This record gives sequence, C-alpha cells and structure tokens, in this order.
Amino acid sequence: MTDDATFSNPVFTLVEARPSPVHGFGVFAREAIPRGTAWWRVRLADLIHFRKEPFETLLASAQSAGSREFVEAVQRYGIYLKRYDTLFFIVDNGRFVNHSPQPNSASCLGSDGLFSSLTLRDIAAGEEMLEDYATYDKCPWANLYGELGRELGFWLRSPEG
Repeated sequence: MTDDATFSNPVFTLVEARPSPVHGFGVFAREAIPRGTAWWRVRLADLIHFRKEPFETLLASAQSAGSREFVEAVQRYGIYLKRYDTLFFIVDNGRFVNHSPQPNSASCLGSDGLFSSLTLRDIAAGEEMLEDYATYDKCPWANLYGELGRELGFWLRSPEG
C-alpha cells in the first residue's frame, strides 16, 4: 500500500462532523452528493493500525484515564479488516459515520487495498451518512463499537476476559 502526500480526502470537502440524532457525532453531507461518489477515502497518514499482540498489550497496560479513553476510542471508532488481520483507528472525521440497518453509504476495498466509503444513492445536502456495521468484518480479538457492537454480535468475549 502506498500513500500519495498530495492525495485529497473528500471527507474534508464533501462532509462535516456534527452532533447526530442517531448517536453522538455523525457525518453529514455539506452539499448534494450523487450516488456512487466516494465521500471518504483512507489516507495512510490518517490511520493508526493495530495487530492483535500490540493491541492486547495496549489493553493490558491502559492504567491512566487517558490511556483507557484512547483504548475505548479505538474500540468505538476502529474498523477491522480481516484481509490484513488489523484494526485500523481512523483519525479523520470519517470515524464518526453512524450505523443504520438502512444505510445510504458502504465501506469497500479498492483494487489498491485501501478502503473508502461510497454513497449507495443520491444524498441530499444536510443528510447524515449511515453505514450498516453488520457488513463490516468482525474482529476475533477486540470488542468493537460499544454496546451497539455487543447487540450486532461484534463482542466475541466479555470485557473482563
């Protein structure tokens, strides 16, 4: 995978993060976005990635309030890709996309191995971008997406072990 420093992520122009009626913050269209448009695309510079062993070390060593909050953010906003057996924490506003069983957006892998989010239909200005978390890969070693993740079957073990 390569990352072009001049590559522009459309998350900075097409959408914005703001409080959501669905949950916490959400991602909203700044303008009308046609069906099939990539409104978010990963840039390697905007990711922190974890493999199983380093993540488990982080979990075990999270002693301070700040380190526990960081681990919780990774678990809430991360996305696991089975193809790489890696949990990716997205640091740009794309991390705020909320769940819906009736999504208007979907995350997909491109031929370059990098992922993006595409609109599934025309999106109106001001509309919230929503994806179906149930279509995401399930991480076999980290509980993801908070209580919603538990409801969707993403928690494969109890928080205690």
